[in-house]
Amino acid sequence: MPKVIIVGAGIVGPVMAIMLKRKGYDPIIVERVQEIEPVGLSLALWPNGLKVLSTIGQAHTPRAWREGLEFTSDGEHLGGFDQSYFRERYGFPSFGVRRAELRHKLVDCAVQEGITVHEDWELAEIRELDYGVLAIAKDGREIEASFIVGCDGLHSATRKWICTKHGVAEPTPDYTGLVTVSVLPWTTTQALILQIGGFCPTSGDLPPASPCGWYGDGKYIVTYEVDDTTSVWALTMAGEDRRERWRDAEDVEREKVKILKDLEDWPAVIREMVASTDSILGKIGLYDRPSLLPEHWYHGRCVLVGDAAHPTSPHLGQGANQGLEDCWCLSQMLPDANGEEDLDVVALGKAFQRYAEQRQPRTAALVQGARAMGQLRVVSGEEACKQRNETMREMYADKAAVMARLDNLYSEPF
Repeated sequence: MPKVIIVGAGIVGPVMAIMLKRKGYDPIIVERVQEIEPVGLSLALWPNGLKVLSTIGQAHTPRAWREGLEFTSDGEHLGGFDQSYFRERYGFPSFGVRRAELRHKLVDCAVQEGITVHEDWELAEIRELDYGVLAIAKDGREIEASFIVGCDGLHSATRKWICTKHGVAEPTPDYTGLVTVSVLPWTTTQALILQIGGFCPTSGDLPPASPCGWYGDGKYIVTYEVDDTTSVWALTMAGEDRRERWRDAEDVEREKVKILKDLEDWPAVIREMVASTDSILGKIGLYDRPSLLPEHWYHGRCVLVGDAAHPTSPHLGQGANQGLEDCWCLSQMLPDANGEEDLDVVALGKAFQRYAEQRQPRTAALVQGARAMGQLRVVSGEEACKQRNETMREMYADKAAVMARLDNLYSEPF
């Protein structure tokens, strides 16, 4: 059966590997970190992503969200949207999960399917062969395969190789002007992560099973539940393009005091969430990238999936979900392996082309939509905040427009 190298063991890598395994391929996952650590904050699984997970039997939905609610920093209700009908309309609900738990669950599922996972295997070079492709690790190890799927995220080595082959400059990450202040156990410092955040006991003062957001001067806070007793919160704010990491408890407490001072006029429930969080890990800039053209999503026997192709800021909650859509679409475009050892590069190219041309317009629009939402959410100054709040009220008051936006997001990929 054709061997496939899946570069990256994040959320989409294991899903891509499982789908290809079930089509008769022999996928191997390579992951640059030495050990897959429980890092990362959380993510929202929306109906479009859950549809894809359902195709591999991984769409367990323990907690369905009821309603999304938005407020000003002084507690005024701006609007929201009903989520209780999602299962009926889209086939699946929405809910929040710990990113690390989902990642480990998917990697374990891949291993149970007989898929090999090589950790501490950092891609350094790709060489094209007459009947395949050779991936070479930083330490010199080699794996030969029929083709490569790059699921290696924002700093994708696969994308860099593909862009070089096309003679185009790799798109530089665009700093969106925002940073996210985040919270995690302070001992978890092994990885640099685009968005990190924090966990706290779920407050009984908030509506259950309903994500909530608050808009202030230069700040936006979102919170939602990730299990029966725990919620996540993340503060996004205007700030310098910088990365900070605090490694001891004293630094953590000093940063918490700063955040609480910045939020002293905000609702008590928010300050209580911050105060009840054990530690602060870092402050990280939020980035996306200019969209690649569809023909630059692939070259020869290599193709990009997820953030490697279209990294996005988190303001639509679609990063992982769009990566899952990519997995489903690419798996549909590729032929069943049928016991063959190699695939013709022309046939692969046609499959990659159909996949990229179908997915690129949608993902490019959503990257721009996420950036626009971030710029709308986080503004500074009294007049700008008043205008932002009025825009949010009008947006949520137009129920037909809200429904159209939700349908655009969640009716895909099938």
